[in-house]
Amino acid sequence: MEKLFLFTALMISTCCAVTQDLSGKVFVFPKETNTDHVKLLTTRSTFYNVTVCLRFLTDLNRAYSLFSVSTPTVENAFLIYGEPANHVFHVNSGSGPTFHAVPFPQNTWHSLCSTWGHGSGVAQIWLNGKPYVKKFVTNQPISGKPI
Repeated sequence: MEKLFLFTALMISTCCAVTQDLSGKVFVFPKETNTDHVKLLTTRSTFYNVTVCLRFLTDLNRAYSLFSVSTPTVENAFLIYGEPANHVFHVNSGSGPTFHAVPFPQNTWHSLCSTWGHGSGVAQIWLNGKPYVKKFVTNQPISGKPI
């Protein structure tokens, strides 16, 4: 069974980094795999803030990652992970907060933004323009060159 995953209009912003606008670009993953991904390159090795905005469309009904920053020492230091069956998004790895009652049905375009700052340690998501409560993740910066 083929599964479809599309991303478009991705914008990534990190403190002191140049924002890259990928508007009008689409990444298509036409079959379900554990290895297909897109890698965004940067020369930065310390992140004090991360903001990710993207649009996605999928027919997956299992949990999946939408975005991850990993370093040699911390896998998924900043992770956006959706569980459609439970209507939740997680920000950061398993120790991060869970945003509940987030409806994101299959085969529908969704706009998602998530932000985190080390100063307050707080993360927040916006799904389809709706803000969800701010939650504490960590106030430690992400250190190490992303892999």
